Amino acid sequence: MVCKNCGSPLPENAKFCPECGHPVETVVLLPPDHKPGPPRATPWHSKGILSPDLSPLTKGGVNVLIVLLLFILQAGLNLLFNALWFESDAGEPTWMVSQLVGMVPVLVLIVYIFLLDAKEHEPRRLLLKLFITEALVCLFVVGDVEEVLSDFFYTVCDYEETTFYLLADNFFATALVEELAKFIVLYWLTWRSPHFNWRFDGVVYAAVVALGFAACENVFYIDAYGLSTALGRALSAIPGHCADGILMGVFYGQAKVWFGRENGGRCRLCLLLAVLAPVLEHGFYDFMAGLETGWIDVFFELYILTLNAVIFTAVWRQAQRDEAVLIPQSELPPVVPTV
Repeated sequence: MVCKNCGSPLPENAKFCPECGHPVETVVLLPPDHKPGPPRATPWHSKGILSPDLSPLTKGGVNVLIVLLLFILQAGLNLLFNALWFESDAGEPTWMVSQLVGMVPVLVLIVYIFLLDAKEHEPRRLLLKLFITEALVCLFVVGDVEEVLSDFFYTVCDYEETTFYLLADNFFATALVEELAKFIVLYWLTWRSPHFNWRFDGVVYAAVVALGFAACENVFYIDAYGLSTALGRALSAIPGHCADGILMGVFYGQAKVWFGRENGGRCRLCLLLAVLAPVLEHGFYDFMAGLETGWIDVFFELYILTLNAVIFTAVWRQAQRDEAVLIPQSELPPVVPTV
């Protein structure tokens, strides 16, 4: 028996094709006196189709520059604000003004990802819940765990900042803790949500969670170092967190697709990659940022530009080729055939 959609061989008693996810057609024998009832509509998100209609941000290659233009606008506003403020006699800006300026890049990226969602926009209440929950986790949990692990690795290295300490601190005490905290909130609030019915939804959810973390982290940095640090973080750290969230969301959304096709092995693999991929990127980012060498600084700046170009181009393609999530056969209403 082969799939009528892609021609791949089908295992016995298969309900979906393991390759393309197309439902396997079955033949049901009915008695001669059977009277068919009204047809039951197939749920739209169980059809495994690609999104036919796209948002304005996904139409045309020229729009690939939109996010770059948004960043330039945001950076220009920050520079203009700094110049006008510090040339006046107002002195240092207030804490509230500094925080509002620091939130601009976060809001820009959230609006950008939200508008990229091609098929249907996600509920604003759910996105706000993801944002606030991750910010609270960052505020009350992540910082303490990172401090404990960092002190532990520092003690193991005899209170010296060796290469082993830098690797362990950046990859385990920072990247693993932060990305795992993001993933736990993401999975807890969205995996069983009925709104998670398209693959790109995973990117939207993960990006909002990552930016919720970035917003909370930004509050501490601006509070400690003032408004002057806001511009640098707007062009590096905040897009970096968003890129990690997009990377997580790509695998997370694909895991949901495999879950709908009842392929548990590939689903679990994608969930693992949803954590592992951003951890590796985040750890490498922090490790390179912590090294103080001239040529490494140049390489680090090139790495940031390349990372943002690759990730924000890939997210366009994800939005353009969005795919509906199948409803697992076990969750569909049972149909009792009569013989």
